[in-house]
Amino acid sequence: MDQLLNLQFTSLLWEIILPLILMILDIITGYYNAWKNNEVSSSKMRDGLGKKCAELCYIAVGFLFSGAFG
Repeated sequence: MDQLLNLQFTSLLWEIILPLILMILDIITGYYNAWKNNEVSSSKMRDGLGKKCAELCYIAVGFLFSGAFG
């Protein structure tokens, strides 16, 4: 129980890999939902992927700031 409460979110897994996995799952589930409802649209997908790229930039900037400022 002590180990469960003593989580440290400073490893590479928590900072980069987990958000990437969650973003990929979000893209897959969004595309599946659009496909199921016959609403696949390239403009909506382009907008969504643009938002994901912006989120990746935010993560990269945060990662750089955390390295620069400790």
